Amino acid sequence: LRLLEPYLPNASSHAVRSLGADQASGEELVFHDLFVVRYDEHGQRSLDMHEDGSRVTLQVALNDPRSDFTGGGTFFQQLGCRVQPGVGEALVFPGDLLHAGLNIHTGSEVQGLVRTKVRSCRIQ
Repeated sequence: LRLLEPYLPNASSHAVRSLGADQASGEELVFHDLFVVRYDEHGQRSLDMHEDGSRVTLQVALNDPRSDFTGGGTFFQQLGCRVQPGVGEALVFPGDLLHAGLNIHTGSEVQGLVRTKVRSCRIQ
């Protein structure tokens, strides 16, 4: 968790804006699942195409793709593109968007993942 904390406020504010959820609308983004995943040339090298089952996923890169590993990244099937953020950069995307963790060739890729849901706190 300490690895992710510095990046969460900025990433979550972008996620809230992308959803159109804000305090004025009576909605807030809440974290319901937070974990670190490691893809490694000697262990789990990739992750098949899947959905996350969250409203929004925040994926924060915790190590450097230029020096710590080769390969990897996230592939979004519907968009037909591979994305590889730099250290501390976050991908923010709908949890129902099909994506896969691409194969690591050398080294280890470490990501912090946060799955979220939107809680309505509107008082009528």
